[in-house]
Amino acid sequence: MRMEGPVICNPGSQNICKTAKEGYDTDKCNHLPCQPGSIPSPPNGTILEDIPNEVLQQLLECLFDKDLYHAALISQRFNRLAIPMYLRRYGAGGPTSHLLLFNYITKDIIRAVFTAVYRPTVRTVQYVVDCWKTSEELNGEIALVTRVLRKISGQTTMILDFANTGPPRKILDASIPISSLISTPIAYGFPAGVQESTLHDLFDAIAATNCKTFAIQHCMQQKAAQSFLTQWIQEQFTGLQGLRRTLTSLCPPFISGRRVPETCAVETFHLNSPMAFHPQLIDWTINTLNFSHITTLSIINHQAIDVQAWTYILPHISVQALTTLIIDFVKIPAETLVTFLYRHSTIITLHLGLYVPIPVNDLSFPTRALPKLTHFTAPREWCNVLLHPAAALPSLVSVTAVVRIPCYRRLDLSYLVQSYALSMPRLLTIKEVHLSLSFAFSSFEWLLDAPSKHISDDSDQNQSVDPNPLTTSVTDSYIGEIRSVVTHLDLHITRYHIPMALSRGLYLWLVRFPALKHLRIYTLGSPADVAASYEGQFLSDSVVTLTNASTVRFEIFQKT
Repeated sequence: MRMEGPVICNPGSQNICKTAKEGYDTDKCNHLPCQPGSIPSPPNGTILEDIPNEVLQQLLECLFDKDLYHAALISQRFNRLAIPMYLRRYGAGGPTSHLLLFNYITKDIIRAVFTAVYRPTVRTVQYVVDCWKTSEELNGEIALVTRVLRKISGQTTMILDFANTGPPRKILDASIPISSLISTPIAYGFPAGVQESTLHDLFDAIAATNCKTFAIQHCMQQKAAQSFLTQWIQEQFTGLQGLRRTLTSLCPPFISGRRVPETCAVETFHLNSPMAFHPQLIDWTINTLNFSHITTLSIINHQAIDVQAWTYILPHISVQALTTLIIDFVKIPAETLVTFLYRHSTIITLHLGLYVPIPVNDLSFPTRALPKLTHFTAPREWCNVLLHPAAALPSLVSVTAVVRIPCYRRLDLSYLVQSYALSMPRLLTIKEVHLSLSFAFSSFEWLLDAPSKHISDDSDQNQSVDPNPLTTSVTDSYIGEIRSVVTHLDLHITRYHIPMALSRGLYLWLVRFPALKHLRIYTLGSPADVAASYEGQFLSDSVVTLTNASTVRFEIFQKT
């Protein structure tokens, strides 16, 4: 049943129809517009001018979307009241507004944005660039997005999400030789005919919006980028082309003759797609990194760019104000990454993920590098490299050791201690030591700590194991020290609930960490549901019974 409310007819006039009856359908109505004089005018002014804004807003809330849009055309007063209400219904208004371009409701949202007599506030704009579209369609979309960005205000986040960057799948003709298919170069990125000037206008509009966060990401696979970008980067960053780039990097930034806008307010830059280094975008990307006030940089999901290409790209990047750096799922060589870190002495927070190339054993880290670093997160190999010098990282106050337990492996604390033996003297001087354990399987058998079987052992999984972690004998000389330094423990469990066996054994396993102050468990389920379950309550009560429970903080989170 349709909701009851007033229906405004003939938006060009100031006459209002009678209240719609229950079940009234405006789309099927063939009524005539209200005639002048059908409603007697009050002696002083018109009806609309006498209605307070609060009452008028309640009346507009009763309108359907189509009628609400037409109400915005009556006057500027109606426009300022109806357009924000209309945009909120489509998720493009309010403090958490998110405008997604282009989907089935984009046409209605853009129409309302351009109808507004003011600049609507949209916090996040996400543009999905479908590279399988024709160049004419993309040129029109990019130009329209540029106009939208110049119309709205209050934008804080801009996301470019590239889709279908590889060639479309086609049915192979049996008559075509396979050798010709292999030698044919794979297309990647924009189709031929996309104008660079249109792209430049888009990026200038992004800089003019004063948004603080800019993300370049992708969906679907990026296999086509592997051969295309590797060959192109090698040609552009070596020989005469590489010399030209080195010389121009010392001059004021230009992008095809265009200077980078000085009003660029981007502070957080997420480079989460190889498209950031596409031939039509790489100059803008590098110049934005070098000549903008970027404080947070993340480089993630670049498996398509090989090791050699990073040795050409990173030497041309120098982020002067960088304070936070996040790197994961890349193939950056360890030597190149260490050199990059040495050139950025302003870094305060450094996060190296599990999928960063492992450094060699003889790799040394400069003692004077990263003098301002306070928070460091990395797997054990990188911890041993950066924390091995006793005088390294003088400002460090927090270290997070990231450990991933593969499928059908058990966590052996003795092996864990041996892995961090080189960095242990430095860890003893750190105020906060976090141990983040991520389990790649849903079983809870990792609690059965067997010193004879560590996480990299490929032996039989059915050997006898002592089920009580408190009775397991571990003779490693550093075991006492590792217990004394871990203050925060994060457990990432791939389950929607906490099994009872885990609840019973975990609190006994926690006795191994007498300095523990904070325990956090991440599950797939809702934190409220997990905490309210019998197993969750049992675990919470068990943690309280520990001898050091008065200082332990226990929390449950949901994995994202």
